[in-house]
Amino acid sequence: MNTLREKDGYPPIYPTVQDSEVPILATNQGRLMVSQKPAGHGIFGVMCADSYVKLPYFKSDQVRISNTSGKEIALAKTWNPSILGSFDADPYADGQTIDGVNGWEGNGVTTPDSNDETRTPIMEILQGRRSVYINDKITKQGESYNGVVPDGTKVSSLFRPRLASKLTGLGLYDGSKNLVVGIYTKDGFLGTTEGGVDTDSAIKVDPNSAVRLEIVFAPSIGFIKYYAFQNEVRYLIKEGVVDTIKAENLAYNSYRVGAEGEGALVDEFRMYLFNPADRDFEVLPTSSSTVFSLSLSTDELMVKSLGSIAGEYKDNTDPIYLTGFYEES
Repeated sequence: MNTLREKDGYPPIYPTVQDSEVPILATNQGRLMVSQKPAGHGIFGVMCADSYVKLPYFKSDQVRISNTSGKEIALAKTWNPSILGSFDADPYADGQTIDGVNGWEGNGVTTPDSNDETRTPIMEILQGRRSVYINDKITKQGESYNGVVPDGTKVSSLFRPRLASKLTGLGLYDGSKNLVVGIYTKDGFLGTTEGGVDTDSAIKVDPNSAVRLEIVFAPSIGFIKYYAFQNEVRYLIKEGVVDTIKAENLAYNSYRVGAEGEGALVDEFRMYLFNPADRDFEVLPTSSSTVFSLSLSTDELMVKSLGSIAGEYKDNTDPIYLTGFYEES
C-alpha cells in the first residue's frame, strides 16, 4: 500500500536551461546529454525501482532528468491539477457575494469590496484582480474519481489572516459543511484542527505576506500532512493519522473544500488529484536526458524503472539512481 512520508527515496513509501551556451554531448543513440550544470540551478538525486517515486521537493518551474542507469525509465505527472476557485474573471465581479456562484456556498464577498456600515473598503488582493473576504464560511464540493480520492491527493489555497483571532485558511469539510481538518492562524502563529481539537504550532505567520496553505492526505489510511509556504520557504506544520478523513468515515462523493472565520482573505483554491494507476507516462531511455516544465515544484513528476532490453524488462525491481538539475524559482 502506498502511503506518505516527508522525503522520498527507495524503497518508496509515497507513490510517489537558462544558458544557451551550456556544453552538451551526443550519445551514440543521437540523444543529448548535459555535461555541465548551469549557474542558478539546483541538483537532486532520486532512487526508484518498479514503483513510482516522486522527485524530491524543490521550488522550480523546470527540471532536467538524466538517465545513466542502464534501464528505461517511466516519467509521469504526480497530480491532475484543477482550480476550485480563482475569482479574477466572470462570473465574479467586484464586491459580490460568492454564495451560489460556480458551486461555492457561504458568506464571502469578493474584493475590492464596497463600503458598508461596519468596515472600510477591503481593497487587498492575493493574486490577479480580486480575492474573497470571508464573513463566516465558504465551501465548495471537492473533486474525486467517482467518489474515490486516491492517496497522495492535495488541496491548497492562498491566505492572509489580517486579524489575531482564529481563522481557518484551508479545510476539508463533510457533506454537511462541518470542518473535519484544517489549517488555522491565531495570535500570529499557525496551527491545525482535527475533529474539533486544535493544535498550535511554533511557526509564526508573516503578517506582510500571503501564505500558501496545503493539505496532503491519504484517505485509505487516514494519513495527512499540513504545509505552509511563506517567504519562499515550505514549513511542515504537522503530520499524522486522522481517523475522520479515512474513506470509511468521510464520504468523498460529498466532501467539501473551503475556509472559515471573520476577517480573512482567501484565494486560488486548487485541487491536485493523485494520478490513477493507468496514468500516461513518457519513456526516458538509458543514456539520455530530458527537460520538463513544472508549475511550482519538482515533486510534480514521478519516476519508476521499466527494466532493460538485456534483462527482458524483468530486472525492473533492481533499485536504480537518477540525477538531474532544476531551475530555481
